[in-house]
Amino acid sequence: MTEAETRITLPWPDKALSPNGRPGHWAVKARAVKKARSMATSATWAARGTSVKPGWPSAHLAWVLHPKTANTPDADNAQAALKNFQDGIADALGIDDSLFTCTYALGAPVKGGAVHVVLSPDYRDVAA
Repeated sequence: MTEAETRITLPWPDKALSPNGRPGHWAVKARAVKKARSMATSATWAARGTSVKPGWPSAHLAWVLHPKTANTPDADNAQAALKNFQDGIADALGIDDSLFTCTYALGAPVKGGAVHVVLSPDYRDVAA
């Protein structure tokens, strides 16, 4: 891990955040959205040891998804369920999430599921 990298661990996204989820009442999804965004902001601040924004022009997010079971999640739905985590990370870093580049990998199943994210500056911005 370089000094500029930040590693965070988040829980598996609430099923209400999945495009395939059927949360029922709109308020159920709204609560899940707010909780996920807040959780990601707090986890980013805690991992960085500060709420001061790093001043990066853009960022790379390397996501590793560890599902709850050996049943492989649908990749595009799993990525979509991470949107609110990504918004919370953007809030913490002070970077518009349209400036993020992301990579996704599927890790081994873990009890309860987990999402590991490595945040780093996007070095593609640096002129050669």
